[in-house]
Amino acid sequence: MPSDTAPAALPARRVVPLSPELRQHRRSVAQAALATGRPLGLDSITVILAVKQFETSTSATPFTRWTTRQLVAFLWGSVTEWCAANGVLVPGDVGESLWTYLTVLFEQGSVASGSSSLRELRDVLVEQAGVTRSGRSRHPPGRRPSAAVHQLRHPSKVRPLSR
Repeated sequence: MPSDTAPAALPARRVVPLSPELRQHRRSVAQAALATGRPLGLDSITVILAVKQFETSTSATPFTRWTTRQLVAFLWGSVTEWCAANGVLVPGDVGESLWTYLTVLFEQGSVASGSSSLRELRDVLVEQAGVTRSGRSRHPPGRRPSAAVHQLRHPSKVRPLSR
């Protein structure tokens, strides 16, 4: 019997094949993040690298060129469209992981000429990706304030209203 539901999206690490060069690049970024205590999601960096590879294969821009204009389009268009087209869940920590990735690129001197400054790119992430000025999520999972829970009294213990 046919179903109207789309197949469930999967985490990037399970379905996104990266070339050996990109796997090595991901590994070096992850090592740098671990060494400095910066946040980096494995699914997020996998999506970032795969989307960036797709973008550079369809344009003449270098893989490590990042501009503020391109970053906004990357966050709000490229990532979500690519994930939907490839059956991949959009990771919730793309903003934090991009902050870390861009920081690592700048620290290693790997950013292509024509890129915006790190400060300008970080400003975009603060304004558009829900991260603080320290590169952390403004709303980390499990830390959002919840509604207060009130204990209900058993009906036998509730006093009747007086008139």
